[in-house]
Amino acid sequence: DLLRLFAVQAAASVLTDEDRAAGFGRLLDWYLARTTAAMRLLYAGMVRLPVDDGLPADPGFADVDAAEAWLRDELDGLAAAIDAAAEQRSPRSWQLADQLRGYFFLRRDTVTWLRTGRAGLAAAEAAGDHRAQAAMHQTVGQAQWSLGRHQLALEAYQRGVSAARLGGWPLGEAYLLHNRGLVQGELGHVDEAQENYHEALRLATGPEFAHVRAVTLNDLGTICSEQGRLTEAVDHFTAALAINQGDARRRSAMSQQLNLGMVLRQLEEFDPARGHLGTAMTYFSEAGDFHGEMCALDELSQLYAQLGEWSAAVDTGDRALRLAVRLGDVRATAAL
Repeated sequence: DLLRLFAVQAAASVLTDEDRAAGFGRLLDWYLARTTAAMRLLYAGMVRLPVDDGLPADPGFADVDAAEAWLRDELDGLAAAIDAAAEQRSPRSWQLADQLRGYFFLRRDTVTWLRTGRAGLAAAEAAGDHRAQAAMHQTVGQAQWSLGRHQLALEAYQRGVSAARLGGWPLGEAYLLHNRGLVQGELGHVDEAQENYHEALRLATGPEFAHVRAVTLNDLGTICSEQGRLTEAVDHFTAALAINQGDARRRSAMSQQLNLGMVLRQLEEFDPARGHLGTAMTYFSEAGDFHGEMCALDELSQLYAQLGEWSAAVDTGDRALRLAVRLGDVRATAAL
C-alpha cells in the first residue's frame, strides 16, 4: 500500500494529463491482448465481437491452466479497467467485457459478470454502437440466466436481437435467438423456443456459425428429450457432437456427451450411457467446472438407481446436491 501511494504521488508530480491518458490506453490494449489470448484457450468457440487489429503482440499461455490462472489473478484489475474505460466511453470497455463472457460462463462469478456487462453496455449505448450493445445485452442476459432470473434474461436477449439487426451482425443475432429460445424453453414456452431455434439455424449457414449451430442443435435435443422424443434427441445431440471436434471445442463436446448419456439412460442403453456420463464427469471434475460436474453427478445417480446400485446412487446424488448448494443454484438444489 505504501509503495502504491508513493507511485501515485510520484506520477502526479511528473505526468501530464496526456501522459496519463496514453498510459491508460496502453494498459487497456495490453489487457485486451492478454485476455483475448487467454480466451482462445479457455473458450474459443464463444461468439464474440471481432477484436481490433494492432493490439500488442502477446506470447500467449503455455496451456489452459496458465490462461485461467492469469484471468483469475487479474480479474479485479480487469473489472476496474472496464469500469474506468466505460467512464471514458472507450470501446475497450465492451471489448474486454465481451471477451470475459466465456470465463464467467464457466466460472459463474455473476456479481463481476453483471458489473462488467452493465459497464460495457453503458459505454456501448453512449457510443451508439449497435453491435456492441447486442454483445453486452448478451453478456447481461447470460449473467441473469445463470442466476435463474429468466424474465430479466429474456428481456436482455430481446433487446440484443434488435440491436444485432440494427448493427447488421447476423452471427450475434443468431446467437441471441438461440439464447432467447433457451430461456423460453426453460419457462415452458416450448413452441416459441423451437421457433427461435429454427430461426437461428436458418441464419447459421456459414463456417463462422459452427458454435451457434452446435448449441442450437444441442438445445433442440433437450426439448425433444423433455417431450419424450428420445430418438430425435439422440440425433440432435449426435449432430452437435460432430460439430464440436478438436481441443478448442472440447468443453462444448462434453455437454453433448452429458446429454447423450442422459437420453441413452432413459432409453435403457445403460453401457453407452455410462461411457458418455463417465467421460463428461471426468472432464468437468478435472477442469474445475462445478456446474457441469453437478449435472454429470445427477445423471450418474439416476443411472445407478435404475441399475439398482443404491449405494453409488446415494453417494453421487449427495455429491451433486452439495455442489448445487455451493453454487447457490436454487433450482438444482430443489431438484436434487
